[in-house]
Amino acid sequence: MDAHARKMIYIPSNKNNKEQIVYIFLHGAFCNPWSWSYIVDELHDKGGYMCILYYLKDYEEIVNTISTLIPNTYTIKLVGFSIGSLLALSLSKKLLNTHKVELFLISTPLMNSLILVKLRIKLAKFLNIIFFNVDRRFIPLFLRGKFKLDESVFLLDLIQLDYQELISSVKGCLQVNVYSGKFDFISGNIKKQKGFCKLFSEYGIKSTFISAGITGHFPYLINRKAMVDWLLKNNSYN
Repeated sequence: MDAHARKMIYIPSNKNNKEQIVYIFLHGAFCNPWSWSYIVDELHDKGGYMCILYYLKDYEEIVNTISTLIPNTYTIKLVGFSIGSLLALSLSKKLLNTHKVELFLISTPLMNSLILVKLRIKLAKFLNIIFFNVDRRFIPLFLRGKFKLDESVFLLDLIQLDYQELISSVKGCLQVNVYSGKFDFISGNIKKQKGFCKLFSEYGIKSTFISAGITGHFPYLINRKAMVDWLLKNNSYN
């Protein structure tokens, strides 16, 4: 296994897929690429799309591996959940130098609360101690990732960044798509997420918003069909 493969999960496209599109997924804090597996399976079955799932802790190498693996004729659909959506924004500026990029931002954390960040870190440490030796097969799917504390935790500092600066840095994106649920308190609320979406328009960036309905801040609870349909909505560009 080469160095790239150790830092990501790579699902090649089917040979009959003529669209030059690759989906790149970034998970949230305390999670791992596995949280996207059910979405990736459907994308591959429906359109044979190439998908890459990165580990957040290797974020410094993401741009380099994309440049190595993906021809610049391809359109990158960069999908980020929670803290992964902020990382997607920060990575886009570099990716736009070589590729066409469309952003899909899911449950972007907009609370800007240091207290919340510290509480989440303490909770993750506490749960990790309790469940460290427990067979994870006996832990509900939507909680498994929450018990893991790894190097990606420092990325929580991203929620302290200037969002305006992040937004203005992706002016060259094809489109920004924002997705959030009604009971997703980490991402604020629907009204706040809609306001976040409108900020892109103020910079001349085409943006759309969709509500995930009744769901919380867990990627496993998001409606699978709705998510796949959303990701496939704009599946080609000239």
